[in-house]
Amino acid sequence: MSANDAAHILPPHIMRFFVYRIPLNRHLEFSPEGDTIPRIFDEYDRGLAALKDDPQSNEARALVYSHQSEEPLPAYTMRFSKVTFLIQMPHIDIKQSAANEKGEELTEVEDKELNVRIEYARRWLEAYAPDDAKFELQPKLPVATLSNEQKVYLARVAEALKDNEWQGEAIHTILHDVKMDMELSPKTAFSALYTIFLNKPQGPQAGWFLASLDREFVLNRLQEATRNLENP
Repeated sequence: MSANDAAHILPPHIMRFFVYRIPLNRHLEFSPEGDTIPRIFDEYDRGLAALKDDPQSNEARALVYSHQSEEPLPAYTMRFSKVTFLIQMPHIDIKQSAANEKGEELTEVEDKELNVRIEYARRWLEAYAPDDAKFELQPKLPVATLSNEQKVYLARVAEALKDNEWQGEAIHTILHDVKMDMELSPKTAFSALYTIFLNKPQGPQAGWFLASLDREFVLNRLQEATRNLENP
């Protein structure tokens, strides 16, 4: 891969971090296929965290060397895999989602980093992302077969969500608690959710995914999916 090719795949500061963290006597191998790019961004974010907790760690030192700018480092970054999902949901304001996740408005540096991730997420999705990283919110309930226990799970989730706080962590707690009460496997429970919204058996972290959608839309879809339920 040429330097120009690499620069199209990773922004300069992330590429420098990726290179600097590799020991000098180790052969550097890089393939943009699969989840390589999201993992490198995750490692960079762990470097940011290490800079606060363990500034002498290899990750923190690599991050410092890779930061060739007078600008401060961002205190908050949105995870790359979340960026790739949100830019595929045209109804979602990703800047507002980031501010909600942080708990306050983004700084200029944080906004700049988010813009970089949006651009490189688009490039990754267009050229290298596997099919399981590509999502499309289904405007109508997909034609899919759910087991009765999956329908029961969705019905109980719908009931619990009616008056619940519409935040990712709060929704995640409900999804997990209902799953535990019914003694369902994560695959059985969450694949039902992803199927009725994305027409796929897997998807992003379910709590913040549902929180990013309109409450009434979510409740209506859950109710539609659990019609003709046996023994609720």
